[in-house]
Amino acid sequence: MLSVSLADNRVLLWRLAEPPQEFGAFPYLDTATAAAFSPDDAALLIGYAGGTAVLWDVATGQAVQVLKGHTSAVNSVAFSPDGRTLLTGSTDKTVRMWERMTGAEQLRLTQSDQVYTAAFAPDSRAVLAGSYDGSVRAWDVQPQFERPVLAGHASVVSAVAFSPDGRWLATGGLDGVRLWDVTTARSVRVFDQAGSVNYGLKFSPDGRFLLSGNSTGAATLWDINRGQAVRRFALPTLTSVTINDVDFSPDSRHLLLGGADDSIFPVAQVWDVESGKIILPSFVGYGMADAVYRVAFAPDGCCLLTGHQSGAVKLWDAQHGQLIREFTGHVEGVNGVAFSPDGQRIATAGNDRTVRIWDVQTGQELRRLTGHTDVVWSVTFSPDGQTLATASADGTARLWDAQVGDEVRRFVGHAAGVENVVFSPDGQSVATVSDDGTARLWDVDYHTTIGYLCSKLLRDFTAVERIQYGIADTTPTCP
Repeated sequence: MLSVSLADNRVLLWRLAEPPQEFGAFPYLDTATAAAFSPDDAALLIGYAGGTAVLWDVATGQAVQVLKGHTSAVNSVAFSPDGRTLLTGSTDKTVRMWERMTGAEQLRLTQSDQVYTAAFAPDSRAVLAGSYDGSVRAWDVQPQFERPVLAGHASVVSAVAFSPDGRWLATGGLDGVRLWDVTTARSVRVFDQAGSVNYGLKFSPDGRFLLSGNSTGAATLWDINRGQAVRRFALPTLTSVTINDVDFSPDSRHLLLGGADDSIFPVAQVWDVESGKIILPSFVGYGMADAVYRVAFAPDGCCLLTGHQSGAVKLWDAQHGQLIREFTGHVEGVNGVAFSPDGQRIATAGNDRTVRIWDVQTGQELRRLTGHTDVVWSVTFSPDGQTLATASADGTARLWDAQVGDEVRRFVGHAAGVENVVFSPDGQSVATVSDDGTARLWDVDYHTTIGYLCSKLLRDFTAVERIQYGIADTTPTCP
């Protein structure tokens, strides 16, 4: 165990032993006034007399985030119980919440006098602050518009799917597959999945089944109501095969599996659901080292789409497996492919941090969407085809105008990269899953919450917050 002490304007780390042993010290920046460890002891938050707070990595001694905004000494610092949010209290009579991952200020609360101490409630729903005048005040910092986090997976969650009626949400990751009730945000079933799930998780369009592909080269068809496996589809392989993605045909009769043999050789097959037989053997060409990362059926079932490790995107005839067209532009692996609802456009996302929209008939690139600062893992169209949603390793999911390519909203809250994103069938919500082991539900339209946010912030929205909450104009929003 470690302990911290403030002495001679230095911050010292001690290993709790008998006797205590000095473990290390952080560089002098200013007079240190407060310090707190993260719940996992991996980080240390220090407040300073000049009004800044710095998040330090304990192992490396490097500054991770510098929190600027207070106009006077930071007297109190704290982590939320889950470690994702930072709290500071200051002589400037404010308590502020900060996002740990980005260092962005999330909330500002005003107290009656200088704040000497501040802390989160055990459930993180409230913040308490004590002031110089002897008062203690509590604030509700998790307003009702914030939808609950779906926590239950033990590790990375990379796959997510809504049921066609919007009632259920399925998630998959390193520890298997879970089914959630969207209304209650509770896990109602854990499927006995062998191996981890990459991105292959889809409900059948008729709502009867859930299909999951796994790292052992098999896909399992699950009965939603009984939670039992109905059929297993195993890809023939010479070595070891992984299923990276799956999809159903629009009529629910066929399924498409895509992956890699021996990690690099492409595999893509179409199977008959009822008979469990292959009706279109691998059509992508085994001889070349170009793993299939993503697959999709066209909305009318005529064509198949594959995204590859090399950056290639290919359109195939669904009946014979003949190559129709290749979309050239990505310079690194393609992690996301999606058809627009009318089948006239496709969207792709890749390791090159770009999202691209293409004309299906001509193969022409129509739009290129830039803004993500790391790999883009997923892309999908809204049910009306007007909006794109993307998920990225930069920790954000974003909404884009599919016609002009402008970013219209940003979802920030996961404590690690966002692996996947999907729209609800009615287009009113999106679901995201992350490397932080959680899934989240977000409302697409934030406008009903802006008045509430103004009352909490006691200031106007920042430029970043305007993007996050979909405020297009630059005139003052909060009175």
